[in-house]
Amino acid sequence: MIYLLTKEGCALIYHEFYKILERTYPKLDVLQELHAMQAWLYINPDTHKSFGHIGHFVNSWLKRNGKQGQTRR
Repeated sequence: MIYLLTKEGCALIYHEFYKILERTYPKLDVLQELHAMQAWLYINPDTHKSFGHIGHFVNSWLKRNGKQGQTRR
């Protein structure tokens, strides 16, 4: 299970959402990217997203890294 810090506390990334992300970004190691998001949010507490926007944050992160070609499987 992966939890991402939010303004309200934390948000669980559900297995169903994780599988959607893997299908959407097949060239990325989604699990590693989620761990990178965890670390980034941990050291940047002023940038925590609201619970309602964490999905947008995750998608934007993966979309950006997919274009840059980072963390390929």
